[in-house]
Amino acid sequence: MDTLIKRLIRYNRAVLITALFFISGIFIKVNASTGIWVTRDYATSRDNIDKVLDFCVKHNIDDVYFQIRGRGDAFYKSRFIPMSPRVKEPDFDPLAYICEQAMPRKLKIHAWFNTYILYSNAAMKPEDTHIYTLFPEWTSTDKNGFNDASLSFNKMRNKNFEGSYLSPVHPKVNQYIYILIREIIDNYTVDGIHLDYIRFQNKNYGFNPVAMDQFKNETGVDPRYYMNTSNNHKKSISDEMFYELYDTYRVDAVNNLIKKIKKHAESRFVPVMVSAAVKSNPQEAKDRFFQDWLRWLNEDWVDYVVTMNYNVYNNYKRDINLLYTIIDNDQHSRVYSGVGLWKLTASESKREIDYSREMGFNNIVYFSYTTFLE
Repeated sequence: MDTLIKRLIRYNRAVLITALFFISGIFIKVNASTGIWVTRDYATSRDNIDKVLDFCVKHNIDDVYFQIRGRGDAFYKSRFIPMSPRVKEPDFDPLAYICEQAMPRKLKIHAWFNTYILYSNAAMKPEDTHIYTLFPEWTSTDKNGFNDASLSFNKMRNKNFEGSYLSPVHPKVNQYIYILIREIIDNYTVDGIHLDYIRFQNKNYGFNPVAMDQFKNETGVDPRYYMNTSNNHKKSISDEMFYELYDTYRVDAVNNLIKKIKKHAESRFVPVMVSAAVKSNPQEAKDRFFQDWLRWLNEDWVDYVVTMNYNVYNNYKRDINLLYTIIDNDQHSRVYSGVGLWKLTASESKREIDYSREMGFNNIVYFSYTTFLE
């Protein structure tokens, strides 16, 4: 009952600030949200958390995206995965403390959850209890046959390699992630679930052996014959037709997880918002990363997206202009602009924010709290 009462209080309070900005000589009053991403480095102690929340109050930041899962770890008490070793205090639950302390400060807390990325520390192997160690067969495989479970921890493959990923097309993976997110929604008074890395690493991935067997059973087409490692000529359909089918298979895998999460989040007596950090160009997001976020918006599978438009001004403006042309005006409030502060001066940051709001994208999320401190 206490949890329900807390949810009702958080759900009903007014949380949006009023912003004024100048367009064509006229001041227009708009409702706007200002948010900030806070990495898991600051979820390790009460003191760190208090400083973050006080900072947000001082600087009129409404939405706090607190990272509570980074690389397969937890900064909350889970029945399924161990607490991160970065949390030194016994029995301390960072997420519970964040939610408790955010309420009197009238801040909204979004549990920032890194979805498919699993591990990226090249210098250290994960612990025996880490999901990477327990279920290596769940990791992703590229079209060269390189499986992320065979990652070399003293040398990354190439500069574009982000780390080991869970395979979205493995049938057990989405079930596992859904259980973890449902646990957070059901046990914490978060205002939202914020999904990051809700995508493939790139278009070369998705050739997990179990997933390929499943695809073959469903379609009669064996993806192994379309990998770079295949030396035979047993292709049953053309490459073009295969990739049209297999790309849809990969997109659908991510879509199915999003839909399931949203259904549970909105089934709560007090619904929990679902948002996602996405690539700023929606066509590239779908074609290269199988992240079909325009459909997520159109089908209401998310409440909103935050575009990771981490660019210098001209490129930032280009991507804002693209979104303006392809997204209906009544949807602009559901597309938040993520601004990469670490690449910009203060004046450049303001210039990007002003342009976003001039084009009708009023909601802004800063990356990140660390940059402010530095």
